[in-house]
Amino acid sequence: MKGATGVGFAQANYWLGALRIMAWFTRDHTGRVLAGYERQFLAALVDLLDELGAPQIDESETALTGEGSHVLIVLIPHRALGGVSIVIWLDANGAQVTWAQVSCLETHDSLDLGILVGRFRFRSFRSKVVDFSPALDCIRSQITGPVTLRCFGDERASILIPDDKGKLREVGEISKRVQPDVIGPVAPVREAIIYLTDSEPPPVTAPSGVDEWFNWDPARRATRWWQFWRPTP
Repeated sequence: MKGATGVGFAQANYWLGALRIMAWFTRDHTGRVLAGYERQFLAALVDLLDELGAPQIDESETALTGEGSHVLIVLIPHRALGGVSIVIWLDANGAQVTWAQVSCLETHDSLDLGILVGRFRFRSFRSKVVDFSPALDCIRSQITGPVTLRCFGDERASILIPDDKGKLREVGEISKRVQPDVIGPVAPVREAIIYLTDSEPPPVTAPSGVDEWFNWDPARRATRWWQFWRPTP
């Protein structure tokens, strides 16, 4: 009886953890069962996101996708920078953190062009508990760190991020105009330093566009990953 009670508590805690993750990652396009270390990572990431409570991250816009059956891709978009997102690539050997301006994900070209800000190897992914702290520390620094906007008036801006070497790199551009009035190089009017933790939106904004990321195949529906989430016996 004691053993059965212990198993009951363990399963209850397991499902409570699953429910917390469901609140953040309802957009799941992996189409497969998540591995144990992937679930552990997402649980730790949700703890971090809940702790920081960054106003410029909308929990209804975060998403999961993947490459093949062994790579999980986690997308954390800024809610007002035209799809510019923190992207985490996770496999059994480690994690890579990048920034990218995400668009249609029929292919992962927009992700492949991302700017690397951190790469981490796991010491032993086969153990029951993996130490994700180096990768999570990097993600924390990206959420709380500066993002540079080079503003061209009030309707267009370039977004720049420090890469893993500290060099400022352009990750994307947003514009309220379908086509700029001026073609060719134009000097920015001003620079603004913004943060995902800001309470106010940036001076130049564009919708994240997350609803269009996976619309390339109308027949495909987002997989609800908790349908595959099963406690390990």
